[in-house]
Amino acid sequence: MERVGAVANDIRTVIAACAGMTSKIVMKPSLPLAVTGTIDTLGTTTMKLRAWVLASTLVLAPLGAWAATPPAASTGTQAALAHQLWSVWGGEVGVRWNRDLAGDVGMRISAPKGALDGLSSRAHERFALRRSGSLAFHVENGYFRGFDDGSLQAEGGYVITLPDGSKIDFSDFRLRSNASDPLILDFVGSDGKAWFYIDRLMYELTHDNKVLDVAAMDMRISAQLAQRIGHPEVAGWAIADVKMVTDVQRSGDGTAALAAVFHWTGDPAPNGGVYETDLFMKSFQMSYTRCQGCTGTAGTGSVVFTPSSTLKNNVNNGTLATTIPGQGEIGTSTALWTSGVPWNQKFTGNKPPYNNDQHPFLIWNLYRTNADGSIEQIGRSGVKHAWLTTNGSCADSTDHDSHVLGRGCSDTYGTGNNDTSSDLGPRSEIIPALGLWGRCGSIYDPDCTLSIHSGGNGPYDQRMIVREQQISPALNTGATYLFESWYIARDDINPYNSMATVTGVPNWTGSTWSPGGGANYKLGPAIDRWVDPANPGTNARSTELANKEGRAKLAVKVTDLGNGTWRYDYAVMNFDFARAVTSGGGSNPDMPDTNTLKVLSNRGFNRFSVALPDGAVVSSTRFSDGDVNAVNDWTVDTASGAVSWNAPTSGNTLDWGTLFSFSLTVNKPPVTGSGELGIAQAGSPAVFTLATLSPSAAATPIAVASVTPASLSFSLNASDSSSAPLVIGNTGAAGSSLSYAIAQASSACSTPSAVSWLSATPVSGSVVDGATATISVSVNSAGLAAGGYAGKLCLTTNDPNQPMIEVPVTLAVNGVSTYTVGGTVNGLVGSGFALKLNDGSALPITTNGAFTFPDNLTANTGYSVTIGTEPANPAQTCTIANSSGTIGSANVTNIVVTCVTGTPTTYTVGGTVSGLVGSGLKLKLNSGSNLPIGADGSFVFSAQLFTGASYAVTITGQPSAPAQTCTVASGSGTIGTASVSNVAVVCTLPDNDSIFTDGFELAP
Repeated sequence: MERVGAVANDIRTVIAACAGMTSKIVMKPSLPLAVTGTIDTLGTTTMKLRAWVLASTLVLAPLGAWAATPPAASTGTQAALAHQLWSVWGGEVGVRWNRDLAGDVGMRISAPKGALDGLSSRAHERFALRRSGSLAFHVENGYFRGFDDGSLQAEGGYVITLPDGSKIDFSDFRLRSNASDPLILDFVGSDGKAWFYIDRLMYELTHDNKVLDVAAMDMRISAQLAQRIGHPEVAGWAIADVKMVTDVQRSGDGTAALAAVFHWTGDPAPNGGVYETDLFMKSFQMSYTRCQGCTGTAGTGSVVFTPSSTLKNNVNNGTLATTIPGQGEIGTSTALWTSGVPWNQKFTGNKPPYNNDQHPFLIWNLYRTNADGSIEQIGRSGVKHAWLTTNGSCADSTDHDSHVLGRGCSDTYGTGNNDTSSDLGPRSEIIPALGLWGRCGSIYDPDCTLSIHSGGNGPYDQRMIVREQQISPALNTGATYLFESWYIARDDINPYNSMATVTGVPNWTGSTWSPGGGANYKLGPAIDRWVDPANPGTNARSTELANKEGRAKLAVKVTDLGNGTWRYDYAVMNFDFARAVTSGGGSNPDMPDTNTLKVLSNRGFNRFSVALPDGAVVSSTRFSDGDVNAVNDWTVDTASGAVSWNAPTSGNTLDWGTLFSFSLTVNKPPVTGSGELGIAQAGSPAVFTLATLSPSAAATPIAVASVTPASLSFSLNASDSSSAPLVIGNTGAAGSSLSYAIAQASSACSTPSAVSWLSATPVSGSVVDGATATISVSVNSAGLAAGGYAGKLCLTTNDPNQPMIEVPVTLAVNGVSTYTVGGTVNGLVGSGFALKLNDGSALPITTNGAFTFPDNLTANTGYSVTIGTEPANPAQTCTIANSSGTIGSANVTNIVVTCVTGTPTTYTVGGTVSGLVGSGLKLKLNSGSNLPIGADGSFVFSAQLFTGASYAVTITGQPSAPAQTCTVASGSGTIGTASVSNVAVVCTLPDNDSIFTDGFELAP
């Protein structure tokens, strides 16, 4: 460590001595790179020194003079564009694998082979890049804007073992330009295949455009690799963070002077205006990162999700224009003139405009909306410290650099970047409404020495962690989910458009939790999607608290439970409210010295309460702080005319970036009222009062129950069942709600008990005033002897004058089980039509629809329905389907009679016989005459049947001499519009028969 520090000091001394000549300080390409990782780890570079700076020799040479000759262009296209394109080689590449995720999908990544000593400051394993081959790229307005051709090869690499035991060798892996996208690199193994690809580049040209520093990139699983490992769902998932520092060997076109004068917030603008900051969240995607102890939908493991977030600066330059299309008013800034946003890496000195290392902070959250309509925040991250901006698609080429976000510029922080332990910190170090970080005393400078420390974060520190049971579909039926990502920037005039949400449906893939969805992108916070402030809907409201200490929102939804009670679901979202307690920072609160600023406390709220009127009865309450730890839950008190939730003395206050949920069920309907938020830190005021919906002091409207009929009576055969409706109404006052619950009793409802043959569904419910509900009352005589039975339905209601209503039910069970025969008639237009049952009395039929013969038949009795008289005026011919059978243990209802006008076409029934060698086979169609069959071949019955008639072919005589068994296939059905010819009769010999064909078969 001392040797490295000495080298660093020597380099600073040389550079200082060469002031004014830095454009001629160049690197000798053959200089060693071994020391770089250690210096990078210590974070001591203060002049954008990168890997090659820590060389033992600095060579003064004319600008552009290099000790090695660049290789020739690899393609004709590149050669043709050599005067335009730039190229790089050498330097180093670093890889920080998410080995947890790799293990989850069955891949094992070897230890690095041939790596340089030490890790980078962001824990990358480092490899030298060969000075052979090159990557060509193009530059626009002084910024790297994409790779065009070529590749770079590392010295060293990895071997990855796949779930099936096969291996992919990434020794001396290559970074190759991707033909489809200039901002993608392929990560190529020894087999020449790109099993991974790299995107979300964070880049800058440094050291007078002599170094291309790509400080962070996401490496993602290709679709081919995802298929190969048996996890197609992980295609595109980020599995590593990659960095690359490489030397420019050829400079091309596109250079431009960086902005010399920036427009900062508060600076005068044309026409008497001022420049203002208004940062937008442009888009984001959530990714699964890792899981600790996860087993699936019934598990209790800890899941980590991480976003890739893209922001964009306001586009306005004196005229209002849309920054984020498709988002309504919130997508357009009210700031006419756009200021630059400082984007400095922590511990890089005092920079304008705030004379500190000011940068934005990124956080992300996860919310669940439950099936009952309530909302909970079930996951929240720490703070991601931003440190570089790539400034893509800028509206002005002269107002930004790598540490200032210009007008209309966008920037993406990828998944791996946001999962970097060295850039994450706790929310407790931030004064969010001011956008200030208390660097002194932070996890990166705990002793206030103004030097950076590692921070001590592990892979589960400062991440957004959600427990498996909080996202399990099986445990949260009907729930929906919202992911939220947002940036905090100093002096941002509208923080609500620097945050956005997407929907997701987390699901267990067998080894990982996929965040799912990612659709329905919308600017603004999650609480505004739960209750829209502009259009809250019935019995809902959203109110904002906004002052110099920060912002919060109180939203409520009230649900009429229909039993004379209402459930109030409140959500309090603390966006950036904190009554901060600090030390240091100097005497100017508007421009504090963040080198000495220490945040001692930044707590938010410690109490939420709503008034309760006289006569209010609270039947239940609920609290959710988003974790699964009941020990730190807020306590609830319903005394003294209010329901009040209070934070425990140990802490767990409602701090910035956090939503807590509160619910109560009470016997009072909603009315405009107020809620109180108590502030955890002493000061004035101690309480904020916000408008909301609260229980009304008005008397609860009284419900009046009516039940029709007053009693029910049934008569059944043995083992039969039946049902009848019971109608419950509410004739009470407007606004009343009748609640009821149903039980049974064998004698009196004062002693309810189950009645085996009696039931009702539903057994409970509610009825608003003027409405009715129908209950289905069922009886079943199974197991009952013949005779009479009596019971009662017992209706408990909230009608104060009828708390119990008894409905007598009687059942008569017949001694002998009898059943009816019937069906339906279709197409009848004539008159005089009649049917007969078992050749009994004629049953006149006058209309289409259902019919039932009046004669009941006992079980196992045969039945046959025939036509008594055909219809006349006009003449019709009717056919009967399902006309005969045997009574079972239920009524017959499937007889179908079809009538057609005039004389309909008739059709025959026939088929084929095969395998017949005996004599005496006889077939029958329906109840007609026998048809003898003497040989194999086709057959046709002489009877003619109408369309719609049913047919059944049966065997009435089996063959003999020799004896055979014949069976019928496709032997029954309904006549359509053609003759039936597919009846198949197959005859076989018994198993003990043998037919000799050549005299050599053995007899059985």
